[in-house]
Amino acid sequence: MLTDLLTPAVYVTLASALFTVGYLIINQVYLRLVMMAGSFCYIAYYATAADTPLWGAIYGSILMILTNIIGLCALYLRNANISVPGRHADIYPLFSPVRPGDFRALMRLGTRETLSEETILSREGEPIDKLYFIVAGKAQIIKRGTAFPMNGPVFTGEVAYLLGGPSVATTIVPAGAQIIWWDTTILRNAETKRPRIKLALDAVISRDLATKVSFAVAPPDRAFIPMEKGPVHAPALVHQKP
Repeated sequence: MLTDLLTPAVYVTLASALFTVGYLIINQVYLRLVMMAGSFCYIAYYATAADTPLWGAIYGSILMILTNIIGLCALYLRNANISVPGRHADIYPLFSPVRPGDFRALMRLGTRETLSEETILSREGEPIDKLYFIVAGKAQIIKRGTAFPMNGPVFTGEVAYLLGGPSVATTIVPAGAQIIWWDTTILRNAETKRPRIKLALDAVISRDLATKVSFAVAPPDRAFIPMEKGPVHAPALVHQKP
């Protein structure tokens, strides 16, 4: 009979085998499911190994199962679109390499605003204290005396942020432009504490840089053309944290 085959020795062997396999699995969902199955086998063992159930060990295994269920729910929420903040749902497609939960964490660190006046986001050769993402609007880029427009959505200040050096260009955006900005100190601290934020940000910045490089190597296909050459004097407006 089945009950004769499923002895305590079989239960504990199955549990040990499942836990061993689980430790070899990288995928978090499969790992937790296998661990839960192993915990059920341990419960069966603790319930049949002695004349009376080993309740302490059974309760401990139940707690492990509940912990894995909570972990599975957290994994689901991190990947589910319901984690995307409603205020930023319109721009989430622009951050498609980022999982919804990581996108939410990234947006919590930033400030989204519509500019009321023409604003300089960065100055060529000067250090930056904010990383910007231009959601909507046409920025004017001034680099080595040459000015050209660049349409959003696009990052600005990302090279200086990644390399820890000065800004490579002056970026001016007009009144009415919509931007998101992150304080670089807060952002770096968050990346240290939560590596997933760094991975998420690196993914979208890499995509942004790849797009810019593709425009640069194929001039006829570029979305922007240099407007003028020669010295350009930028207005003395500097974006300040509200």
